[in-house]
Amino acid sequence: LPQFISKLAAAPGDPAWEARIATLPAAVAHLQARDWLDEFASSADAQAIEIELAAAEAGIAKHTESAAALRAWSHAFDRMTDQHRRSLVQWQQAVKALGKGTGKYALRHRRQAQLELSACRPAIPAWIMPLHLVFDSISAVPGAFDVVIVDEASQCGPDALPLFLLAKKILIVGDDKQISPTNAGIELSHVHQRMGELLSDFKASENFDLSRSLFDHGEVRIGNRVVLREHFRCMPEIIRFSNELCYTHAPLIPLRQYPPNRLEPLVRRHVVEGYREGKTRPVNRAEAEQLVEAIVACCNDPAYARKGKKLSMGVVSLQGWEQAQLIESMLMQRLGPE
Repeated sequence: LPQFISKLAAAPGDPAWEARIATLPAAVAHLQARDWLDEFASSADAQAIEIELAAAEAGIAKHTESAAALRAWSHAFDRMTDQHRRSLVQWQQAVKALGKGTGKYALRHRRQAQLELSACRPAIPAWIMPLHLVFDSISAVPGAFDVVIVDEASQCGPDALPLFLLAKKILIVGDDKQISPTNAGIELSHVHQRMGELLSDFKASENFDLSRSLFDHGEVRIGNRVVLREHFRCMPEIIRFSNELCYTHAPLIPLRQYPPNRLEPLVRRHVVEGYREGKTRPVNRAEAEQLVEAIVACCNDPAYARKGKKLSMGVVSLQGWEQAQLIESMLMQRLGPE
């Protein structure tokens, strides 16, 4: 302001002052805001600002997600006619009446569900359902869907083969290193006998054994395998174990990293001096004392305090009920009932 006054006094007749004075309130407000921001940035806690920023970004993401969902639902309803809506409701009712598919009128309800789904399918751009519901609801029409995506295909058995019929194109997602279909209680000799009777004219009929998954059939019939290299969910040490065990030829790259100052996920402590007392009501006092000390240390650790009030701890005792009572009584003495 002193500079402004001196310049105005030096040349009061300058025509430029009319425009300058018109912007004076905004200039003053800008200066005040800048001074306040400089003071705030120098005095505020940087960690608190980061927390506020993360909360603001999370809020933006949540509102963006909500807006995208609303637009998607709006688009879905715009393409749905009254007939589509009625068929969809009737399909839901038929599936509910079908239940487990073992009732007296199961066949009738299954046919009704298939009929209604065929009528409303054009209005729904994508269907997501478990395998058993696909066959309960969809008629066996070749190329009923433009694309069928099968998730966890390595755990789908021969009952998933009709998906090849329903799909114009099929995308099979699975992992041959994971568990295969289980067939507990099924006598495989009977299966092989039926395969010989009914599949004798099939090429590579041995591939239709119950132990072969849809992923295996996809490798034989499709090929074009695309190996995913990035893993976004598990911590690096978990993926490292899987890489050393299964994926040595093409290791997975973990995208998730450790947070700063993380708590160790697994801590092993060997109590050398521990021993069992008693036969009918056994306890191990040395182990109980070490365990209670560890819990007390966790309760006093600021890292656990940051977890919030919802944090809980549990103790699993494989020694027996008496050991559990001993640990509980020690915790009551050290920490109190609260």
